Amino acid sequence: MSLPLLDAFVTGTDTGVGKTIVCARMAAEARARGLVPGMLKAVQTGADDDAMWVASRVPGTVATTIYRYESELAPALAARVDGEAPVEIATIVEAVAELRLHCDGVIVEGSGGLLEPLVARLTFADLARALDLPVIIVCRPGPGTVNHTAMTIAAARQAGLAVAGLAICGASSHPDLLERTNREELERFATVLEIIRQDEAPPPRSRNERSGS
Repeated sequence: MSLPLLDAFVTGTDTGVGKTIVCARMAAEARARGLVPGMLKAVQTGADDDAMWVASRVPGTVATTIYRYESELAPALAARVDGEAPVEIATIVEAVAELRLHCDGVIVEGSGGLLEPLVARLTFADLARALDLPVIIVCRPGPGTVNHTAMTIAAARQAGLAVAGLAICGASSHPDLLERTNREELERFATVLEIIRQDEAPPPRSRNERSGS
């Protein structure tokens, strides 16, 4: 495993791409090395609970979620539709600092993609920058992934974020020509840190266990 163990911001090329699965793998490896991982979900929308899902799969993980909205929408939209207080980046930054007191390092998971509207004109890229964390970009192995990943990397670098590398989630055990060439192209943009096969992903139970939004 070459993923950073802790102290990273996990984003993706889209929703449902496998971010939560990658967070769980990072936490599990940290525990295997005797570390206490902190798992923080900045904003949870809909009925799922990504942070607690990771904690349930990796005992010893200290997990917390800062904002929750009922509507399964981008956070800025969910807050407005639900009539709830909008996200404040400063609150999340403070929560990460507090979490660090109880663990050896943090894994922060965003929602959707890097430019998902967080609040007003701010996105998850602004949050990652405020936290001063390198980003791990989770991407798919199949059609469209080269374009989506290249755009996410460009957005990250334009925002002044360090790109730790890529995690390809849902790869085939016997990749076809498209998947093989996609991997080669992705390596041109950033280091591929991990390739997670479909048979290595958790069995489906809920939407997030299937794909990890």
